[in-house]
Order: sequence, then structure tokens, then C-alpha cells
Amino acid sequence: MAIREEDILSYSFFQYGTPFFGSFQGKNYRIARDPLKNVFFDSDPHKNDGATFEVTVWEGMNNFATTKSQKETKHFSFTPEGRLEVIAWLNECGDRELNEEEMKNNGKN
Repeated sequence: MAIREEDILSYSFFQYGTPFFGSFQGKNYRIARDPLKNVFFDSDPHKNDGATFEVTVWEGMNNFATTKSQKETKHFSFTPEGRLEVIAWLNECGDRELNEEEMKNNGKN
């Protein structure tokens, strides 16, 4: 099973400056516009110049602010295409988690 495009809110959602949180394959994630700023109603055609999607992945039961788990963060272009790259990377992280779990389980047999 994989994260699908419809599982992540639309590109325009992130222009409101609100992060999106989720979990997949034992990992938690946070996707946000960086800088975290509401630009949805800004008419400046350059409002997203230099902005990125900041995606952070971590393990454990704690939320983003309180986790003591190591966080892995990556940036992608803040474009509709960049959003698709975010989804692909999250799926790679989930696959990596599954592969590590399989290796642990195979070692126990």
C-alpha cells in the first residue's frame, strides 16, 4: 500500500501556511510550506519564489513538537510537481521502513 495523491491535501492548502500531518508504515510526517506563511490571498506573483515544501519524518508515538526521535527533513520545490515529489519520497521512506522490518523478522527465524 502506498500514499496516493488524494491522501495529501491539495497544493493550494499549503498556501494557507498550515502544516499537514499524517502517518504511514510506522512513520509520522509533517508537510509544510517553508517559510510557514499564509500567502493564499497575496496577489504578488512572486509570493512563492524561494518557498519550498519542508517534509519531516519521524518514528514513535509522540507528536512533531515533543518527539525525541530523530527527525529526517527534506525540502522540495513549492510547486504542484514538488508536491508529487513529496508523495514519492514519503513512499520511499515507508518502503525503507518495511524493508528494515522484514530484515529484523527474517533474522529472528
